[in-house]
Amino acid sequence: MSVTETPLHSPGRPALVALAAIVVSWLAEIAAQVGYFGPGGEISLWGVQTAVAQSGVIVAGLVTGLALVGRIDLLARSVTLLFLLIAVLNLALWTLFREAPQLYATEAGVGQIRGGAHLVQIALLVWLLRAPAREWLRAGLVMAVVFLGTKEVVLRWFSVEELYVFPHATRKEIRPAVDVEVIYAAQDRLMGRQLAALAPQTQGVAEVFAPTPGGTAGQSVFLTEVNSVADIPAARQGARARTLRLA
Repeated sequence: MSVTETPLHSPGRPALVALAAIVVSWLAEIAAQVGYFGPGGEISLWGVQTAVAQSGVIVAGLVTGLALVGRIDLLARSVTLLFLLIAVLNLALWTLFREAPQLYATEAGVGQIRGGAHLVQIALLVWLLRAPAREWLRAGLVMAVVFLGTKEVVLRWFSVEELYVFPHATRKEIRPAVDVEVIYAAQDRLMGRQLAALAPQTQGVAEVFAPTPGGTAGQSVFLTEVNSVADIPAARQGARARTLRLA
């Protein structure tokens, strides 16, 4: 009579736990947005797709970083702990945004808060490596660079801002009233201010002037693309003071 031994741990269990941690991070984001905006909203299909893409980019970054330092065996554990940490950070940052919105009033403030969150996540990944002292710096730098690059891609192209939205009728009620006539009347003044800020042309020198219009300011993706496109002629043709950013 033969006896078949059953392994104590299924090979697929760490992957399932990691997947569960990713889902928990999505649920934490939804819970945080519900706590900030209040009940009555609904889950956005577009937001879910963006969250899936965002998570995929982060996992790809972890695969790249861990492969470079020769510790791909830590992938499932890294995904699990990192996304659980992201869940906690989401709740904390949304609470901070609700209780102390003045901290987010400037780009510098947002940058400091975002930088602190990134440092906590990098510290977790470096701690997981537990490399010997002489290898710690190299492994930590590799993971930090790859992780920050991954987060830059995530924030620029896969920022999850509409995972929880309100139906159109409700959103109209909670939005502040807008006087369309006042906005139209202000266009000449606003455009004049933009044009006055442009650097003057240098006589006899070929220079690049670039308008970068965004279709709407209702979704951050359009403003993100405006800023991204504006950076190209600014960096390559020196058009930083000769670019109109319009939305």
